[in-house]
Amino acid sequence: MSFASYSLVVHEHTLEALRAGRVYIVLVVVAEVLLFAVFALAALAATSIEFEAVRPAVVGSEVLVGLLQNNPRTVLAYT
Repeated sequence: MSFASYSLVVHEHTLEALRAGRVYIVLVVVAEVLLFAVFALAALAATSIEFEAVRPAVVGSEVLVGLLQNNPRTVLAYT
């Protein structure tokens, strides 16, 4: 959906629209990579990809809590 919206950003074909399109694509790719990373970390914390297993593992995961609190010591202690 995000990549399909690129055409809406650049439809005028002006230099400003094309620059905005480049910025948009970069932001979309970064967001997709971060989203994948969060899902991968959640699956690693649960050692499973089932929703029933991921939910309690994410709630009790000190690694994910350390990432959310921006505490590198907590993250490094478990890696």
